Amino acid sequence: MLFRSTQLASTVSPAFVNSCVDFALLVKMRHIIRQLLKTPGFTAAAILCLALGTGANVAVFSVANAVLQRPLPFPKPDELFLVSMTVDGTPQPLSAPQFEELRSTMPDVELAARTFSPVNLSDGKQAAYVQTEIVTANYFSKLLRQPLLLGTGFAPGDDRPGDRTPLVISKVLWERQFHGDPQIVGRQVRINSREAVIAGVTPDGFTGVMQLIRPDVWAPMSLHRELVPTSDEAPTFGSVGRLGPGQTVEQVEARIQSNIPYLTTFPVKGHTLRFVARNAAGIGVPPGLRGSVVTGLAFLTGLALLVLAIAVSNVAGLLMLRGALRERRSEEHTSELQ
Repeated sequence: MLFRSTQLASTVSPAFVNSCVDFALLVKMRHIIRQLLKTPGFTAAAILCLALGTGANVAVFSVANAVLQRPLPFPKPDELFLVSMTVDGTPQPLSAPQFEELRSTMPDVELAARTFSPVNLSDGKQAAYVQTEIVTANYFSKLLRQPLLLGTGFAPGDDRPGDRTPLVISKVLWERQFHGDPQIVGRQVRINSREAVIAGVTPDGFTGVMQLIRPDVWAPMSLHRELVPTSDEAPTFGSVGRLGPGQTVEQVEARIQSNIPYLTTFPVKGHTLRFVARNAAGIGVPPGLRGSVVTGLAFLTGLALLVLAIAVSNVAGLLMLRGALRERRSEEHTSELQ
């Protein structure tokens, strides 16, 4: 008899077993759905509680991914990194001379500087108050490797003051203020009180490294003194770089640290100077501020998990209440039969 059972089991195909399991699950699901439809109030309350809990967590984790983890939308984003300086433990941006000295110590590493400033842009017919990102000339071509929608952008010599004052504008500004003029490249405009020429238009959706801020104009570093009401020695610049072949972020950070004793424009004497390099991702949070951002996101994550726990406990309470009501009805029905 045992031999017969074993022989029969061996002849049953795996497909038949799987179909039986699927059928059993289908029957079980139909039963569960019928039970839920019999109590629409309980079903709606349970779904609402779980939706609120899971929705809060999905929202928080999506924000955390967008802020810190999502790769930047540029070619080979894993090669991009941010450099931050701390003086006595306090994050501090770089001045223009400090950045130039830092870049000169590592000629084999592509470094760029950037800062923001609101300006007035006029085309002779209408003026607009726009956000401008002041960048080094290598920002588009060598650092981000971002082809422009129109024009060629900045030339290598545009970092130095001269007769040429090029600007790159966003596609949004091009369509809003210049009505999508295909001949926009070479057009004369005024930025604050300075004559300038439009040298390019960025593609749709381009925001630069700092994804949280959406500039409409990019100006070369040579305009920093005119556009930003501070001296060149005032620390206003953030730094971003691109790794070369065989280089790592850790190696770049170690090289910068080893060069600290030879830096002349930095507050070396009497201060603790430290540079931090981190891979650029998310919205481009500077490494010096990353700790504060992570702390804030951790707090939000804790709140979201608390909301999920409350939602689960509410559903558990509803299930216990439903079970108690069913048990009470069963006892009343039994007593009526007696």
